[in-house]
Amino acid sequence: MKNLVATLAKAGLLDKPSNRENSDVNFKWNRVEELGIHNGEIPGKLPSKLCKPKPRMIISQRFNQERESQQRPDGVSGGRCEFCNLALTPSTIEEHKKDELHILRFAYRRNRKAFDEGKHLLAVRLLDAEAALQKSCRVGQRYQIQVQFNSLLDSKEIFLERVYSLIPHKDINVEEMQPMSLFPGELHQVEINAQFSSRGAVMFPLVFKLKSSVAESNGIVKYHLADIHILIQSELMDQLAPSEPYRSPLGPVVKLTESSVLPGKPKERRAQQLELTSNLRKMSFEIPQTLLRFLNHGFKEHENMTHYEREKLEEVRALLPKSNSSDSLNPLNYAKLFELLLFIEEHQMSRDIHSYDMHNAVLKRTNDQLWLKVPGLVDKRPSLLINDTVFVNFVNDQSFDYEGFIQRIDNNYVCLGLHDKFVEEYTNQPVEVRFKVNRSVLKSMHRALYMIAFHNASHLLFPVKESKPAQQPPLRPWFNSNIGKNPQQQAAVRNIVHNSSQNSPYLVFGPPGTGKTVTLVEAILQLWDPSRKKTRILVCAPSNSAADEVTTRLLDKICNMQPQVVGQEALKQHILRMCAMSRSQDMMPSKFIELGITNHDPRDGEVYFPPKRVIMKYDIVISTFANISKLVLAEIPAGHFTHIVMDEVGQALETEALIPLAGLATHPNASKFCCQVIMAGDPKQLGPILQSPIAARFGLDISMLERLMALPLYSKKPDTNQYDSNVLTKLVLNYRSHPSILQVSNNLFYDGELEARGDTSITESFCSWKGLKKEGFPLIFHGVVGMDEREGASPSFFNRQEVEIVTDYVQKILADRVATSEEIGVVTPYNKQVKKIRRACELLRLPDIDVGSVEQFQGQERKVIIISTVRSRFEFVKFDYMFQLGFLKNPKRFNVAVTRARSLLVIVGNPNVLQHDQCWRELLQHCMNNNAYTGAPFEFETQRNIDNGTPVAF
Repeated sequence: MKNLVATLAKAGLLDKPSNRENSDVNFKWNRVEELGIHNGEIPGKLPSKLCKPKPRMIISQRFNQERESQQRPDGVSGGRCEFCNLALTPSTIEEHKKDELHILRFAYRRNRKAFDEGKHLLAVRLLDAEAALQKSCRVGQRYQIQVQFNSLLDSKEIFLERVYSLIPHKDINVEEMQPMSLFPGELHQVEINAQFSSRGAVMFPLVFKLKSSVAESNGIVKYHLADIHILIQSELMDQLAPSEPYRSPLGPVVKLTESSVLPGKPKERRAQQLELTSNLRKMSFEIPQTLLRFLNHGFKEHENMTHYEREKLEEVRALLPKSNSSDSLNPLNYAKLFELLLFIEEHQMSRDIHSYDMHNAVLKRTNDQLWLKVPGLVDKRPSLLINDTVFVNFVNDQSFDYEGFIQRIDNNYVCLGLHDKFVEEYTNQPVEVRFKVNRSVLKSMHRALYMIAFHNASHLLFPVKESKPAQQPPLRPWFNSNIGKNPQQQAAVRNIVHNSSQNSPYLVFGPPGTGKTVTLVEAILQLWDPSRKKTRILVCAPSNSAADEVTTRLLDKICNMQPQVVGQEALKQHILRMCAMSRSQDMMPSKFIELGITNHDPRDGEVYFPPKRVIMKYDIVISTFANISKLVLAEIPAGHFTHIVMDEVGQALETEALIPLAGLATHPNASKFCCQVIMAGDPKQLGPILQSPIAARFGLDISMLERLMALPLYSKKPDTNQYDSNVLTKLVLNYRSHPSILQVSNNLFYDGELEARGDTSITESFCSWKGLKKEGFPLIFHGVVGMDEREGASPSFFNRQEVEIVTDYVQKILADRVATSEEIGVVTPYNKQVKKIRRACELLRLPDIDVGSVEQFQGQERKVIIISTVRSRFEFVKFDYMFQLGFLKNPKRFNVAVTRARSLLVIVGNPNVLQHDQCWRELLQHCMNNNAYTGAPFEFETQRNIDNGTPVAF
């Protein structure tokens, strides 16, 4: 045994425990990643090998228990071996550590490369199986699985001494194998007898112990590992098997060239009446070439640098914060730092979009139009808009690059407006296609930063002055009578109307289901007096869906007022829902079109922007942050809008939330905002989405709302443990969820201050459902030990075993008539799992069920939410930890997922994986404590088997 341990250690295959206690998460996308590793302090010269774009993981050590496990790498602790699931006495511990089976289990769980030396000696396969080492089985049926093996050596025998089952399973028995010689060309079998009592996936590793010769007692020993996958599932799940083997997606296949570019033809737009008169529209804000070279070299010195470049490099290094904390941001570095972070993000966006570049594509001709099929377009992979740019060139003739504008989009096809020369010459030849980043929103954010700096207004974004309570004359009667029953909503509306925050933005902190948007709508109605025309309100949000939600709620109240303040026919003279050019009329809620409040021409449905003087006549203008840049470029004067109301600020980049403020709320050398600013959102839910892990690391992923709430002015006061209600109100009455569903999120994220006040006829509607594990507790954790799979070149994961459990619950709920299909939502973090669940529903002929990602469900609610977590294999979990994919190490995504349900929440996932995340562990414990756990047998690990801070147990 000592020889085995020594051999493995000498080969570097037994990892030493790590004492590192950092919380860095990095991936070397490019050399910029070095900044993350060294917290922004990069030495001038580093070994060249550090500059190569190779993967590198530094995984957070999340719990003290994990660090304790670092000190016991052999798995033996407290008189028990966790690897072998065996109780030990003090006299047997040392002997057990030398046991061969224990050492093999240790190597399997810590470092499987220890088995690589035996790979070339043996071939192992399953007979009558769908893959070499994978077989599907049915619950309750008896199986005799034949494992066939043979020597791969051509000329000499090897000796099989033993076959080990590393992880025993109660439903599997392996026949005893006698030692034997294996000669070239001979086939041998070992039989596995199995009968499974429940669905799931079983990883059953067999280890073949091989020796070079039976005659030599000390002959060379090698081990061959065969990981057998057994999927216990129905025939339906067999139909969802991978369509093709997984292959790693390739990088860009088209090389950038210096070819001449022949211009394309953008989609013709009607002449717009809104004149963009600002000189800022001419500024492109391209990444400076010097900075681009710095980005490509990881902000390190390189050969042939000039003295000027070295000085500039030092300036950039000094600008980057030493951590990703917002504490390093201040009024002096505000504009320059965010400009740099936007450039870093754009650099990554440009790299990423080339992963969709196409080689040997063939265009489809329809009359005089050329159409390109873009796989994944329906799923916004890539996300393309009308008049986005692509570049096309012939595979065999790269003398020209042809610019193409997207003129139409139809499912997975785009119609390209290309130069006449290309259209005339094209006869179905293969072409190369390159996609280009749409920079319109990036330019709007850069313009906002430029204006903040030009106006010397960055100090306004760091408010410090305590506000004094203003005089509070009585409000009008509540437009929404329910506000009268909610003290926090009343306080927020009253403070907004009376401007209690004075020169500082007023914040409405709205946890899930607390009526944040209802509060904003009430405040808008209280402020708005159409007869006096003294109040002009700009309402904005980061997405069209959020802007539409505010508009819908506002219209519902206005149209149902008694007596009516404004007739429905006159609404279009007071309210404008201003859409971007890419938002066609058929994408709008029909009520908006009927009332004529959008900027669509009723004659043809085309978007148009009316003249500035017309826009300035509206009392309420509603749009997205990005689209409001049109008003800034049209030079609508600062202070024209008396109030800027910003919803869902926590979902937007700070630089995006800056667009409505810079120029409309600021002017040169202003000591205060030119209007009242109100922001609403929840910093504990999903924040802005970034593509650059480096930009995120240095603070671009922190929303303006989250940063402001960290300032002393907006923090809880130490003496009262309360917020200053003059500047911030936290809504605490939750009208959505049953108390048992709300409890874990409430304790983890909201200091236990939320109170469940939902309509009990809805929130308690599942309390007597026969499908519950515990009556009166509408929460289920269904443990499934499934198998992560991928197919084709898609990196997205799916888990068929979880798909089956999810569809089982959908069928039960619909059969029992406790909810309709419209009241059920299925949430999962991976796009491929979304597709597999939808396909399973089609095969089962279930009615349409809303299945989507967490991001798609943010801001929504359903009577029933079923969550499929997907992840089951720890080697893939490391990848999720690095990029904060899925649910692990992403508490905001967890929070959104578990707070969408009103009456029933079902979690389907692998508890052995999820228990290693603090949030999921709390939810698991909550279910276990209330007898609401079912499925795969599970017990909490008192001390986790963690390797460098990452779970490695199976």
